[in-house]
Amino acid sequence: MIPCRAPKCFPTSSTRVVVPQAILSTASPGPLPQWVYERIDEYAKRSIRQIAFSDMLKFGHRPSHSALLKAALFLADELPVRMAQRFQSLKHMPFGLASLSEVVTVQGWYAKSFAQLIEFREEVERWRRNPDAILKGHNAGAPQSKGGSYIWGSKRVSANAGGGGWFSGPFGGKPVAPTPSSVSNDYLSFVPGDFGFNRERDYELEPHLIAAAQYFNDSFVNILLEIVERHNSIVLLVAKNIRSVGDKHGFRESDPSTQHFLDRFHRTRISQRLLIGHHVALSQPSKSTGANNIGVVDTETNPVEVAEEAAEDASIVCEAAYGASPPIHISLGPSLKKVPTFVFVPSHLHHIMFEILKNAMRASVEKAELSTRRDGRGLDADDLSPVNVSIEEENEGKAILVRVSDRGIGISTSNMPKVFQYSFTTANADAGMMLGSESGASPLAGYGYGLPLSRLYARYFNGDLTLTSKEGYGTDVYLTLPKSLDGVMEPFL
Repeated sequence: MIPCRAPKCFPTSSTRVVVPQAILSTASPGPLPQWVYERIDEYAKRSIRQIAFSDMLKFGHRPSHSALLKAALFLADELPVRMAQRFQSLKHMPFGLASLSEVVTVQGWYAKSFAQLIEFREEVERWRRNPDAILKGHNAGAPQSKGGSYIWGSKRVSANAGGGGWFSGPFGGKPVAPTPSSVSNDYLSFVPGDFGFNRERDYELEPHLIAAAQYFNDSFVNILLEIVERHNSIVLLVAKNIRSVGDKHGFRESDPSTQHFLDRFHRTRISQRLLIGHHVALSQPSKSTGANNIGVVDTETNPVEVAEEAAEDASIVCEAAYGASPPIHISLGPSLKKVPTFVFVPSHLHHIMFEILKNAMRASVEKAELSTRRDGRGLDADDLSPVNVSIEEENEGKAILVRVSDRGIGISTSNMPKVFQYSFTTANADAGMMLGSESGASPLAGYGYGLPLSRLYARYFNGDLTLTSKEGYGTDVYLTLPKSLDGVMEPFL
């Protein structure tokens, strides 16, 4: 498995509270309380609030604990809406897919994650409304972190301590608020409405809530990391099941209803993981986090550096599968004097570039294999035509254009309309190539999700992915992305 070396959406930190492995299991969570399903029905009817991507940058490089808690409260309100809608959409999958045991399992993951977020949100709200009742009988002081634990008054508790439920606080599951006298200056600097993700609602924090902001946010980050772990294999699981049902029952995977469902399903998943990853990165900045990094966003994303990393990773995988890999040449367009940087999520760009380069390298290898088989000899590195990557600007310098060209086997005229369909592929699923990505170890080729998901990533940020090809001559892929996120809104989900 080749790890993605682009900046991660989900960094780890030495301060992270250890989560029991039982919680991280991707098995079906089993029956959940009836209130969970009733609340899912309610939340699924709500409207998703679109995110302005520029608002992701307003947190700054090192946001305060109170700013992070405000962000956590927004996510604890918004993510359940998106998860409830995905839960309901799985119930209406076409061609009987909803009845598959694996789909029911995925539904269970969404339901459990939904419940965790709701319980967290309601625990914070109970604390907000009843600080005096919670304080009764306890000499609570400002929480201080020591060795991964928090000291509340004279009693030390871990951030996972407490009673039952998926979220719990100290003293038997009831978080104990510090006294208002211990409030930090965060409260004085807070300006109502300064949380850009949600302009419709003011997440103003009371003094006792601000004093405990770090505790609550640490707990929330652990919940988010559990959700990420639980949902990691969804893309591969859905792909496998659609393929297996199509093989058994003969339905057309290219059916518009299936393609539409998969587009919406994966677009929502991208949005959820972006919001979660951004909050985790803001809360747990790594030592390598630079001044240009705000959460998962790099305000000076270098497309050449990301392309080089993606090329190196794709080359390693190609060599492992075929014994050789074509050279990759990366250059700037003739009009550029220096590398253009732009505001983007490097891990998403790496994902797109890896998929494009992987396809180009495979096409080059397969064309060379045809030639060497005719000659009755083995494949040699000299037989492989290079893959060329050109980085340019377009739209009067407002967009980045990445062109990837290969002189491989190309795509037939009959297959060109299918290249962006989920589950369409010309690759051999038994090639044995593996990729370490956001969904864990999954087949590099064979499920036909690489190009449609890459285009979905590009379009999510108001970009696009197109290609032209001629069978026997090669393929040109064009990735266009805006240089600025100003004015770019999250697409309707």
